[in-house]
Amino acid sequence: MIKRYLNSIKNAVFKPLRCIDYPMHIYIEPSTACNINCVMCDRAKLIKHPKFMPLEKFKEIVDEIKPKFINFSGYGEPLLAPNFFEMVSYARSKGINIVTTTNGVCFEGNIQKILDSKINALGISLDAATEKTYKKIRRNDNFPKIIKNIKLLTSSRKNNFPFVKLEFVIMGWNKNEILDFVKLTKQAGADAIRFQMYTQVDETHRRKLIGNLNPDELENIFRTGKKLANQLKIKTNFKSLLSEINELKINYQAKKINSPKKCLMPWISINITVDGDIWPCCQLMTRDCVMGNIYKQSISEIWNNQKMQRFRNQIRQGHKPHLLCQMCIPRSLFDLIKGRLFGS
Repeated sequence: MIKRYLNSIKNAVFKPLRCIDYPMHIYIEPSTACNINCVMCDRAKLIKHPKFMPLEKFKEIVDEIKPKFINFSGYGEPLLAPNFFEMVSYARSKGINIVTTTNGVCFEGNIQKILDSKINALGISLDAATEKTYKKIRRNDNFPKIIKNIKLLTSSRKNNFPFVKLEFVIMGWNKNEILDFVKLTKQAGADAIRFQMYTQVDETHRRKLIGNLNPDELENIFRTGKKLANQLKIKTNFKSLLSEINELKINYQAKKINSPKKCLMPWISINITVDGDIWPCCQLMTRDCVMGNIYKQSISEIWNNQKMQRFRNQIRQGHKPHLLCQMCIPRSLFDLIKGRLFGS
């Protein structure tokens, strides 16, 4: 395993066109079904017939790639997958660390299953500190129930396991609740918060959700939030956001971000959809970025194929292979290592 860690670091640092070893971290989409309809999500337009990843396919992927980390995410709610807990159990039996994102709606009746499954970290998407704003963004009435169940989960766990992180996509509608969200996280007994800037290629949709968001005002909120989080002993990514504030200001003017950092994802990770398609990044779930299909090909046929090498080469030369890449601030190797430790 140490050799694989070293090979992964070598891939990230030297960025060869052909990687030395398979990715240690993979994103897996177990479900494209969802029980809510968030205002910023394109799922309803893209997914007409929800699907679930078969348990046997999942096992084949795990056995072939032998990853160290799996992040369950994608267009659907992972906990809706009929075999979700069997997937977690199988991966944990192989010594794999598991992180899952969830909207928390399925917590009702599943708290003990989550605790028994030994999931390493949960990322719970809320995007609001009040029921009113939650309902406007996530378009359902589950806020009080979800908060109650988060409190039940955090109070029932042993030795702070699993790690619980609340997630908040920053938009014009919720910017004034950022500080209250830090307080809510403390009250709910969660360990951390991940604030994420809203990214959308469609300019009309983008402007509708960004609204009157002022980047300079946001910088002040981040600084105040960082102090508050430190006082409450809540881990956040405010420090990272403040270090990237100039790029974020450019992003919110709908301009390309010319970050000096080069993306590491195509060298250390892949995203696998419910249909077996492979993308080089969890943000690039578009047909033009499919590198292959793991149901039809082996990982050895995909991981270093011509498509992947071309994609890596564009990044090595300082280009942004996709429009979404132009709106992204790449993570450094240190950011990624720290993120794995804290369930990002």
